[in-house]
Amino acid sequence: MARRLYQKVRRGTSIADFTGIPLAAPGVEPVGYIDRLSYREGRVHLSGWYGGGDLVMEIGSERRKLLRTLKRPDVAQSRPDIVTDGGRPGFDLDLLWLSGPVSLYFPDGTRLALPVPSPAQWRLWQLRVIGKTLKISAVDGPGVVLKKLRRQPIDLAPLRRKLGLAIEPPALFVVDKGLFDTGTLPPVAADTAITIVLPVYNAFDLVSEAVRRVEAHTDLPWHLIAVEDCSTDERVRPWLRAWAAARPGRVTVLENDRNLGFIGSVNKAFDAAPKDRPLILLNSDALVPEGWASRILAPILADPNVASVTPMSNDATIFSVPIIGLSSAIPEGLADRLDETARTLSDALTAPAPTGVGFCMAMSARSLAVLGQFDPVFGKGYGEEVDWCQKVRAAGMRHLGIGNLFVEHRGGQSFGSDTKIALMRANGRLISTRFPAFDQDVQDYIASDPLRGHRLALALAWAAGMAAGQSTRAPVYVGHSMGGGADSWLRRAILADVELGLPAVVIRLGGPVRYRVEVHGQGSMISAAVEDTALLRRLMAPLSGHRLIYSCGVGDPHGIQIPGLVRDLAGADGRIEVLFHDYWPVSPSHALVNAEGDYLGVPPQDTTDVAHQGLDADGRVVALREWQAEWGRLVMKADEVRVFSPSSARIIREVWPDLGDNLVIRPHEISIGDLAVGDADWLKDASGTIGVLGAIGAHKGAGYLSRVAAELQTLPRAPRIVVIGEFDLSFPLPENVVVTGRYSVEDLPTLIRLHRVQAWLMPSVVPETFSFATHEMLATGLPVMSFALGAQGDTIAAAPNGHILADREARTLLDLFNNVTGKTG
Repeated sequence: MARRLYQKVRRGTSIADFTGIPLAAPGVEPVGYIDRLSYREGRVHLSGWYGGGDLVMEIGSERRKLLRTLKRPDVAQSRPDIVTDGGRPGFDLDLLWLSGPVSLYFPDGTRLALPVPSPAQWRLWQLRVIGKTLKISAVDGPGVVLKKLRRQPIDLAPLRRKLGLAIEPPALFVVDKGLFDTGTLPPVAADTAITIVLPVYNAFDLVSEAVRRVEAHTDLPWHLIAVEDCSTDERVRPWLRAWAAARPGRVTVLENDRNLGFIGSVNKAFDAAPKDRPLILLNSDALVPEGWASRILAPILADPNVASVTPMSNDATIFSVPIIGLSSAIPEGLADRLDETARTLSDALTAPAPTGVGFCMAMSARSLAVLGQFDPVFGKGYGEEVDWCQKVRAAGMRHLGIGNLFVEHRGGQSFGSDTKIALMRANGRLISTRFPAFDQDVQDYIASDPLRGHRLALALAWAAGMAAGQSTRAPVYVGHSMGGGADSWLRRAILADVELGLPAVVIRLGGPVRYRVEVHGQGSMISAAVEDTALLRRLMAPLSGHRLIYSCGVGDPHGIQIPGLVRDLAGADGRIEVLFHDYWPVSPSHALVNAEGDYLGVPPQDTTDVAHQGLDADGRVVALREWQAEWGRLVMKADEVRVFSPSSARIIREVWPDLGDNLVIRPHEISIGDLAVGDADWLKDASGTIGVLGAIGAHKGAGYLSRVAAELQTLPRAPRIVVIGEFDLSFPLPENVVVTGRYSVEDLPTLIRLHRVQAWLMPSVVPETFSFATHEMLATGLPVMSFALGAQGDTIAAAPNGHILADREARTLLDLFNNVTGKTG
């Protein structure tokens, strides 16, 4: 038992970790970093970023280009001197590593050798695992150890933590239940006077729109100081003069006789502004919504230690929506819709930020008394508000971001994008020199993202608005948190949506918190956990009437509630699609097995087998008849019920015979590549090897494989067995069975050659709805053996290299293997 526990724990446990490896040829300044290089048994995980062209990775004799690119907002914020596009190309890869050196090749052919675990690290790792395993076996006792052995790989994290061998994942951000509690802060008095400072340079159309919105939407007594900075557009200054003249006493226009840049213009306005009232710095490309002023001022008036307040925006670095750190263009009218959502959000759930952002920043009179000027050393602009915020922060005051106000920012248009890039590079270096801790403060803020609940709510409204702007519906997927084939399909679907410019929303079930909501877009993602259904419904309200796709909900503790939730979220006009990646809508036993773990066909509605019973939230037992009736209401209402094989269609129609043309069979698209083995030399090996592909648990035939592997050892000329994938080690395996661990399709040619596979076995003992592993095995051209069961049996029976096993006896498997490999006549 201790040996099996050791085998299970060591998979995925880190052998060695390396961080902060600069990516640069010798003598050249780095243009990227490996953030983390981690070795586990049989695999290497590599994540980081690089902006210098294509990198090629070499592991042993295998070479692979690092193609995956991700936006890295953390880099954009912490290294503005090297960022020109709001992010840097990144990579996050998990690759096969058996042994040997690991190297990266730069575009010019220069090689960078990466560190690999030393023999001492290997020995230390093995001793730690053995020692900790023996300790937990002795402390917990056989019963607890056996229970832990039976856990699927997804559930091993608690055990690894106890062993002290785990890499802790980031803590889940849970949306506060008070997210929609408004009116917490004291109301701002209606006679509170404010000064608005508006530096102006060109951007004529935006200036006129910006001041029109100030006049129409400011809900407090206001005075505007506009500083015209010698715009090259000759329309700007005369228009501002005329506009101010029509509003005597309300608007002051200061006209520079030479171009001073942003900082010089703002400082001129600071000098002219009254010193006894709060001030709002507003860019001429910031477009304020209705009732904005009282919302941005409320935190300052409620707390004398608040120096500045910045709202959320589409372009405001750490206050950006939908993704922190990334700017996004939004269609006309969407900003006001986003602010409608913002107005419903809490005004009290705030947290100190490392800086404000000067596109729209309220500044208290007290903070301006501490420091009433921006430092002119920053030239034309960019970085000056960071410098001001750091100095005021050092005086004991705080800067806040608020999520109950959204202000559109058409960033860079007032001073020009090229100028912005140059200034960011120079001024970013100055900020890092003056305030060495600032970069880390920003990284910490991004990692914790204390406004994530507000950002998520706004991101959901953003997704709905972006889809509406394309005259389509935003896809909202309901999936689970357990990985596997359904999750692989979901990841491909999200990628396809995002590549079309369409945001994708996911509600995941079955994690440590009941719901996790994700919004995917711009090559990145925002997510947060939601503890209760009422809050989830409120968050998802902007997406009512869009497209709800139920993919998989296995793992949710109260599955009887999910059909109603999907119907409600879709709304009266939404499109509903139900996908059968498993048979959970048919039975709480999603693989249709009974309490003994056996598949006996579709269970009858009047069954009393506990495996086919669910639980409601109050602990009430839900009989199969009630379960199927509730899920049937969703299935019958759905615009499309999608299955991936004829076998699944037969099962679904057996349960709901009245389903019409909305039941469609649409197999998954397969993109495997060339896996053909051809006339390999090892195919003539006398002993032979049977390969098993995938994550093999109880339903995938772990019990059957455990038994036949042991029985084959007693038979003459028996083949070896290698599991290319993972195996549930609560089922014992003989010593000569090899389990390689997790794989990717790209790894298969190497693993097949290494283990000299001659034929495949699909051991699953339940009907699969679809089987990618089956298609991968068939694509090698090697013989594939399976039971006549489910989608896998149909697929293998129809393939020229497919062969059906007549029963589950070891002798039957041996005879068929010998026959298909030509070892017997």
